[in-house]
Amino acid sequence: MAKHTISYTPATDPLLSANEVRRELGGITRVTLWRWRQEGLLPEPVALRGRLYWRASVIEALKGDAPEVEA
Repeated sequence: MAKHTISYTPATDPLLSANEVRRELGGITRVTLWRWRQEGLLPEPVALRGRLYWRASVIEALKGDAPEVEA
């Protein structure tokens, strides 16, 4: 049986800005985003024209790996 892999293209795996990532991760602050990068909890972003972006698939995978927190 053949193993299928998903091939992401820019159209199917958009880049998220730091603000979009912060929102996706529950409204964290800029400082928390920076600290999580420094601690290795977030992968390194893609830098384009002096701005930082993360692939949506990477952030979704990260959210999927996060433990459930009781509110």
